[in-house]
Amino acid sequence: MVRRRRSFGTVRHLRSKNYQASYVGPDGQRHNAGHTFVVKTEAEAWLANERRYWDQLVADRQLARWESPESRTQADLRVLRRDLP
Repeated sequence: MVRRRRSFGTVRHLRSKNYQASYVGPDGQRHNAGHTFVVKTEAEAWLANERRYWDQLVADRQLARWESPESRTQADLRVLRRDLP
């Protein structure tokens, strides 16, 4: 079996049988998804979305505006709480 090297991020298979996706951001720190994934393709899809986010910032020359997945999740939660009745 030939192993392909992923061009962005890593997907680890955990003892829990779940998968953990992570990548090194422009800040030099490793950033994990906020949760684990049951299926490897879901972890890969999360990485693909993060790569698209990063690529869009680079294309717009806005990489300085990059936010970690953790901070974007917190911001999303604040918006959701604000919208609750």
